[in-house]
Amino acid sequence: MNARHLLAKSRTFDGINPSHGFWRFIMRHRSAALNLSLLIALISCNDAALTAPGSQPVSTSECTIGVDCQATTAGYPPIPAVEIELLTLINAERALQGPPRPALERDLGMDRIILWHVTEMAKQKFLSHTDKQGRRSEARARAYGDDPQIRCLEIIQWWGGTPSGRVHDEGYNASPSHRAGYLEQAPYSLGPTKWAGVAAVAGTGPEGSAFEGRPGSYTGVLLCEHRVTLSSDPFETSGN
Repeated sequence: MNARHLLAKSRTFDGINPSHGFWRFIMRHRSAALNLSLLIALISCNDAALTAPGSQPVSTSECTIGVDCQATTAGYPPIPAVEIELLTLINAERALQGPPRPALERDLGMDRIILWHVTEMAKQKFLSHTDKQGRRSEARARAYGDDPQIRCLEIIQWWGGTPSGRVHDEGYNASPSHRAGYLEQAPYSLGPTKWAGVAAVAGTGPEGSAFEGRPGSYTGVLLCEHRVTLSSDPFETSGN
């Protein structure tokens, strides 16, 4: 079996090497009935959090402050099955750590913030922690939430092929920095925390990449040190 992955990493985390960043590319082939699956992934640590065993993930269709996710994502609706499977697999791995990390529970405010950014990437065909307004994950959480000092961590990814939580989990797991992020291993620990936002949206590959125009999906996981109460809704104040 061949697989082809393109992995990229970018990192900033509070006082730890804030100006350091690098790209790492790993290519391999994967053949399944001659179909090509492709992956691009990034991590950003400049803010963080995650749930307890037995907790039930919720769908991003349960929007905060009375806003309809399906309407505001305008043609790029979330994929709840991918989100739930991805978080379930991440929590299973967190439970195996020593000491075990708490299972991640989905916070509706964090769900909304990461959904906005993943939708923006899918619509505008790019993959970056920096949104079109020049903000990274922590700045978005502070802009839309009620805590101007909150710390957060974000991992994002594009995968070519049929949307699947399992393949996105495999992609994140294959990158040591992404794995360290969602497992909250040094230097990415935020406590550990138990709150997260998860989003998955279908979209073609990023423009300018080797995968431009190929069908696939974007995912993102946002971890913050505590829950986020929205002071404004990103879909209402920033568009998309």
